[in-house]
Amino acid sequence: MTILYTANVIPLSGGDTILQMKAALVAAGNVITASGNGSTFSTSGDVITTAAQLNTVGSWFVWRQPGPVAGVTRQYCWQNGAATGLTSRFKYSYSAGFTGGAPSATVTPTASDQRVLWGAGTDAAPTYVTTIGGTPGVNRLQMGFDNAAPYGWFAFAYLAIGGATAFGFMNDPLLPGSYFGTDNDPYVLYGATPATAWAADMVATTQTAGSLGTFQTFLAKGLAGENFVSISPASPSFGTVVATPGGLGPNPITAADDALGIQYGRAATWAPSPTGFKGTSSLMHLKTTARTTADCLTVSTPRDFIIVGNAVLPWGGTDPI
Repeated sequence: MTILYTANVIPLSGGDTILQMKAALVAAGNVITASGNGSTFSTSGDVITTAAQLNTVGSWFVWRQPGPVAGVTRQYCWQNGAATGLTSRFKYSYSAGFTGGAPSATVTPTASDQRVLWGAGTDAAPTYVTTIGGTPGVNRLQMGFDNAAPYGWFAFAYLAIGGATAFGFMNDPLLPGSYFGTDNDPYVLYGATPATAWAADMVATTQTAGSLGTFQTFLAKGLAGENFVSISPASPSFGTVVATPGGLGPNPITAADDALGIQYGRAATWAPSPTGFKGTSSLMHLKTTARTTADCLTVSTPRDFIIVGNAVLPWGGTDPI
């Protein structure tokens, strides 16, 4: 795993936030396979070059991960829903790819296996949800895109160090050996409710597939009964005390912060089926001490982890602003 970090970006609009994210994912080897900028479109490349285009209602782009994982190459589709660039609709294709439908400058292509992670409606008449909050021109955007298999990534923004979160987006590959070996899609996707990114979203007791602020995944992919459903990170407790946030305290030997591995599962009482254990996050840990967003931890090298909400993510050492 080689994560390429992009630090301390201050986007000037919602569209600029997504333009910066698009540049980071391309730098890590992802490929823009199709796009529409509100005026023109391409089914074979990238026609989006400015933030203004991503502030255009209906503008969209599709990207393909750099290479196959578990025999398939996944694709993702982002579509803007407002002139501010602050709302969106997002889709995922496990293997078929976004090559169908009737794409245009403001209509996304379809994939036979597509799932809508957030937003609703149809491809011809989409509806959107707010995905970027805070204040454009003030928000700090931090990102990490892995250029090696299994190609995980994350992006988040906040108003100020220790302040409210404003954006959150992640593709989390499961830790090898933590999931059943024949799981055909060992990933969890996450789109954050802006003000609760990796915070209240981390400990929600009710989550709904297709909604912002939820972790979503395929369970039993390729088997009878497969479904694309919401899933939750476990929130462990020790005795009657919940470990996160700040319930466990520092390590008793080193006095340094600890971070707990995150396990994903779907409670047996949640409908629809299937339910059960998914696996362990490879990107994200839970904080166990009272830290705030943009605090950094030092485990092996200076500032090699960063706090966002209740989560601990890998970091490249840059001092956040």
